[in-house]
Amino acid sequence: MKQHYLIAIILVFVMNMNVFGQVNKLPDRVTNTHYTLSDYYESSLTNRTQLSKDSIKRATKYLKQFYDSVTEYYRYFKTKKKVLKGVRVYADNDAFTFFDNRDHEYTGGMRIEFITDYVGLKLLSFRREHRFLTYQAVFFGFELYTPDVLDVRNVGDLNPNDRPFASFQYIGRSRNILKYDGSYRSTGELKFGVIGGEVSRNFQRIIHRDITDSPNNNGWDFQIANGGRLAIQYDNSHEWQFKMQKKNIYFHYGFQYGVGWAKNYVGPMFTITNKSFFERNPHNAINSTNRYFGSQKWWDQVKQTAFFAIQLKPEFVFYNSMLQGYPTTNEDFVFDGNTRVTIPVIKDIYPVVGKFSLSVGFRNYNSNLLFEYYFQTPEYDYSFKNKFLHKYARISFTMNI
Repeated sequence: MKQHYLIAIILVFVMNMNVFGQVNKLPDRVTNTHYTLSDYYESSLTNRTQLSKDSIKRATKYLKQFYDSVTEYYRYFKTKKKVLKGVRVYADNDAFTFFDNRDHEYTGGMRIEFITDYVGLKLLSFRREHRFLTYQAVFFGFELYTPDVLDVRNVGDLNPNDRPFASFQYIGRSRNILKYDGSYRSTGELKFGVIGGEVSRNFQRIIHRDITDSPNNNGWDFQIANGGRLAIQYDNSHEWQFKMQKKNIYFHYGFQYGVGWAKNYVGPMFTITNKSFFERNPHNAINSTNRYFGSQKWWDQVKQTAFFAIQLKPEFVFYNSMLQGYPTTNEDFVFDGNTRVTIPVIKDIYPVVGKFSLSVGFRNYNSNLLFEYYFQTPEYDYSFKNKFLHKYARISFTMNI
């Protein structure tokens, strides 16, 4: 009877919540509901009556409605799972910077992601999963890096002071975690792929031929790990949130790190934005707390869901395979007939690389658009290139399903 009484109290609290109200931080009673439901699901009690199960089901339903109103994709772990929640596609290119398309350093990349409630892989998590809202994504992507000279016919055409050709293509899975009260979030990405594959080479040649009308790139036979070698990479970030007084401005702070065959690094993260963790998730899907969203005029919706972000992400880099060669060799080579020819790589990289970005975007109906402009300090000494910052941009599109 005591158990039923407690459940009844919980239901009263849940059913009287302002489900569609503007929420920046969860009320304590919602958090208490989470903990009580979690304890119920994890309880070793075996004599659960049908009444208690129905009550828990109703409480979970209302909890789901609450999160539907305040955030996209993140959901309570016991609510009904969805196979496909959204699709995100983004493309990076220095051509998007308009004024500095030199086609070198990190020159481009692409990724497609399928967002889901499945592939949780809880064995890989050390957290108490029921204390967080979560969602996952599976993806395929690639990155490509080029030196100044693109028309390389033999190894002698490579500048030993310039970066080598390099690429990383991968499949992977990400797990996105948000604390119930919206004060903390974490994103982890596990990638499996190859360094030195063919996808990046073919992608750049298509871009040069059909879009930018640039000279063909003939240097990919001299890329790092040409032909493809194994790469496993894990990247992780942790962020906390602070809301500035009397303004709809949020300050996010935290840290990130990466370990694996591609790059090993660690560094802080600082962001100023007009959207909270609840309102904008890592896939840039914007949530509208207005129940009339979709029936408003187009411009009113844009004003409500437009966002910006200013971010600083310096990295302390320990090893970068895109510059220093495949990790087990610290050099690279190709075969010219029966002769092994060494490809010059960068031995001395800068240990600190600064990354600064400006982002703007908006949601209209079920689509979310984003444009990000990146500035990056040199990864090595390229003073001979007569430039101080590397610039590229990202165009991202997310569709809610």
